Amino acid sequence: KNRRVLLVDADLRRPTVHIRMGVSNNSGLSGALTGNEPGESYVPHPTLPTLSILPAGHRPPLPSELLDSDRMRELIARWRAEFDHVIIDTPTRWCWWCAPPRADANPCAAPARCCSAFTPSWRER
Repeated sequence: KNRRVLLVDADLRRPTVHIRMGVSNNSGLSGALTGNEPGESYVPHPTLPTLSILPAGHRPPLPSELLDSDRMRELIARWRAEFDHVIIDTPTRWCWWCAPPRADANPCAAPARCCSAFTPSWRER
């Protein structure tokens, strides 16, 4: 099946997804969180038609506060409705030290990086 996948770079301090995927970082998640850009500023992957990428965008002054905002939760809900799979690349330490207890996230450790698979069950843990 052709499942739609969104890869979000939520490492707002040291973004790398745009480099690894070969896309521009001129707009992205930081602009969507601050309201300067729409939350649908996805970039299509150059060779994978079912993969969309939301780069981190410009570095905001308070990244952890933006990631713990109501706007982030709104974006996650929108992404869930629009895509079959959402992969969020977060800062390594965000999972363990910065993840707010009320976040709708289920962190999982990965080598040298951390990803978050957003599920409703996180709040129940």
